[in-house]
Amino acid sequence: MFTYQIILLIAIFGEPILGRSNPLEWKAERDSSLQVKEFNPQNVFFFLWTRENPTELQNITATTLLESNYSKGKQTKVIIHGWVSNGQSEWMMGMKDAFLTQGDFNVISVDWSIDASSIDYFSSAYQVVNVGQTVAAFLDALIEYGTEIEDIHVIGSSLGAHVAGSTGAHLESGILPRITGLDPALPSYTIEGIDRRLDIGDAVFVDIIHTNMGSLLEGGLAFAEPIGHIDFYPNGGHEQPGCFDNVTDILDMIYACSHRRAVSYFTESINSNLFVSKECDSYENYVSGNCDSNTVAIMGNGVSTKASGTYYLRTNAESPFALGDEVFGQTKEERRL
Repeated sequence: MFTYQIILLIAIFGEPILGRSNPLEWKAERDSSLQVKEFNPQNVFFFLWTRENPTELQNITATTLLESNYSKGKQTKVIIHGWVSNGQSEWMMGMKDAFLTQGDFNVISVDWSIDASSIDYFSSAYQVVNVGQTVAAFLDALIEYGTEIEDIHVIGSSLGAHVAGSTGAHLESGILPRITGLDPALPSYTIEGIDRRLDIGDAVFVDIIHTNMGSLLEGGLAFAEPIGHIDFYPNGGHEQPGCFDNVTDILDMIYACSHRRAVSYFTESINSNLFVSKECDSYENYVSGNCDSNTVAIMGNGVSTKASGTYYLRTNAESPFALGDEVFGQTKEERRL
């Protein structure tokens, strides 16, 4: 079956990286031979969902806003997918539904699947900046139409987190108030290369959820380093509970399941403030109780934009994932930072 995991194996392990003493040398050779098609901004689509059309998308452009259900007086949630996904993928529809349950929002799912669906991951990663520029131009049009920039929240998953970063970096109307990065992708990126990846300069507040951190050789797909104003590491940020239970696909077990959990946690958090975390310098110190008296923050949609630092928490192995007050016994008021 042609699954995400099979594509991952072909695209990233298709060349003998395991035989290289220096994976960066392999990456340089890989990038030098990259064949990338010309980018076309018309291949990026914006699907609008509101409480007036919760199940039937409206494919909108800057010139068709008046003909749509878009309301400039509402908060706007912009969701961006990653590699081999699309604007109507199951997880994006789940997040869209959660937002529309929580409030009367404009929810826009960005579809860049024409460029994101390349079997060559690095070809898709190459287009991230271009896609971000296109999304930024669209948001500039929304702001010119009358949308308040303070009402825009951009959420990106995996490679989409870096699209979100590029969006913030290229927005001409001002600085986005918030970008949420859900397990930002690591392959093809470095901690130093802030011009290509999501970083704290892309929005007033950048919050990150790490669930599959580390290099490919370590069984990871995403950044381990903190790259936001606040970074959350549920269950240590690498292997998520439940991902090694009853899984027959080895690649799903090692990579995709934990990588997807960032989306699952955030989606659940939209209608829950129960992902209670503690500021700590390591997961080991967190589980040992050495950080029990430290600052508390809520992970996910309801995070305080005044919060900063590195936070850890535990979750359940299956939905509902949030443990809430079971962890520390705080009251609702004490949970808030």
